[in-house]
Amino acid sequence: CTDMNRSLAPGVVVLLLAVVAFAQDKVAPTPKPKPKLPPAQLQRIPDGVKVVRELPYAPGGHERHKLDIYTPDNVPVGAKLPLVVWVHGGGWQNGTKNACPALWLVPRGYAVASINYRLSSHATYPAQIEDCKAAIRWLRANAAAHGIDPERIGAWGSSAGGHLVALLGVTGDVKDFDKGESLGVSSALQAVCDFFGPTDFLQMSKFPSTIPHDSPTSPESKLIGGAIQENKAKVARANPLTFVSRGDA
Repeated sequence: CTDMNRSLAPGVVVLLLAVVAFAQDKVAPTPKPKPKLPPAQLQRIPDGVKVVRELPYAPGGHERHKLDIYTPDNVPVGAKLPLVVWVHGGGWQNGTKNACPALWLVPRGYAVASINYRLSSHATYPAQIEDCKAAIRWLRANAAAHGIDPERIGAWGSSAGGHLVALLGVTGDVKDFDKGESLGVSSALQAVCDFFGPTDFLQMSKFPSTIPHDSPTSPESKLIGGAIQENKAKVARANPLTFVSRGDA
């Protein structure tokens, strides 16, 4: 047996070297560049979900005045699905409707709309809440065409989007922010879900943060067009807490 092992040893060594070389080839392949996909393809649409994209909710308006509607396949004629409107975050200066985390609701019997709005680089506040309200009015006015129940509309957003949906929830009875088309249609909501959106800009610097909120270059300051602590009247109009009243969503 000892002689046989010695005679096989060179062959075993050659075999091991070949295996190691093969493994190295497999572990460290030459990286291939990832294909660049258009924004609309960055999110996979779940099975059983139909999408209608790039619907203008303010005809003749800004290029950001667009929304997408997601509904279950084969919605019966005359159906009235509850609607959840997704409002993206991004510090009011970034973000897009193309990444919508609410699509899991569609197979459960909801319609979902994901909206764009003007960013702070396009216009200062209140342009953003005016856009969100215009989108709600358009969706309510066109509810029947998309199988939506106009009496059951809620909104969900995160960060800057959370701030805007909170504003939507407390300004259903405030007409100052209703601009544009379908002014006879209500922009009030029945429910809102604010994921970590601010409700009082002037208090934000009192809590640990990586952002100097009181700086004139902070996202909040860019939103209203000046340092927040020096423009308290403008800030008050942007704070959801200002508008809280009985009967809000």
